[in-house]
Amino acid sequence: MADLEPGTNTVTVNAGDERGNTSILYFSLTYDIVRLDQVSTITAESTPSVYGTLIPGGSIVSIELDGEAIEVPVVYDGIHWSFAIPESAALEDGSHTVTIEAEDTAINPQTQEKSLTIVREETAVPLTVDRPLTPRDDTTLTLAGSRGLGAEVDVAVSPAATVGTVSYPTTDSWTVQLSDLEERDSLISVTASLVGAVGSSAWTRVSVYTTPQIVATLPPAGTSDVLPDTVVMAIFSEAMVATTINEDTFWAEDESGNRVTGTVSYDAEDQSATFEPASSLTSGGIYTANVSSAVTDPDGNSVAPYTWKFTVY
Repeated sequence: MADLEPGTNTVTVNAGDERGNTSILYFSLTYDIVRLDQVSTITAESTPSVYGTLIPGGSIVSIELDGEAIEVPVVYDGIHWSFAIPESAALEDGSHTVTIEAEDTAINPQTQEKSLTIVREETAVPLTVDRPLTPRDDTTLTLAGSRGLGAEVDVAVSPAATVGTVSYPTTDSWTVQLSDLEERDSLISVTASLVGAVGSSAWTRVSVYTTPQIVATLPPAGTSDVLPDTVVMAIFSEAMVATTINEDTFWAEDESGNRVTGTVSYDAEDQSATFEPASSLTSGGIYTANVSSAVTDPDGNSVAPYTWKFTVY
């Protein structure tokens, strides 16, 4: 497969038999270097925060506000990132565009830009949303945050979920119970309203997997021009049992099915397994990485067997 471009790629598969019958299949494959996971869209804050995730090996190279570069300290834990608009660039009332440029430095360098709009209204109802833990293995979620005195909070989930009644434990807080979240990415929209004030809004994303999943790989599936000294990485949706991740359960092999000699390790903090080849991979070679169902979480749930291919430059 040719190099994936950042964003959504349309893949076309043509098939035919000896009688001349043909069939065409189209499907979309998304390769995101950077993803936005939470932001306030209408807010009274002049220095709101933005949250997201990065592909393994990715990095944020620039952040612009209304077309001008700004210096922003980015908090990054290996997957999740966040930053706040600095006081030196505090938002005035009106609409503002934040543009984030990220680079995939682990494969052949590619960049991707993501832009978002934040409307700052000084008279908007104060509203915050506590960032939920994601990905998660539970289809229920207690979402909470703060609100302006007397404000009414409304919560909606797309594509679908059961949204309980929003309650107000204190005069400046809110909470709601979500259940029946689908096993996929869900977008949660939160709005706050108050008579005589401008309404405010925010959204956040949550990913649900009730059984362990591989949520990202390095190199990404189908990538070509991979450096010969690359490492192979699989990131799981939850913490896994380290002793189940070894050379027998996570490996790479060449086109002939010969296993590559290397070392396997597990990083509990990043929930990632890494296979490091003992020597450089062969230029032009097509390799297959494999994770077997013998890899389990602490409850004994097996990860779905996972296989992906990449081509070395």
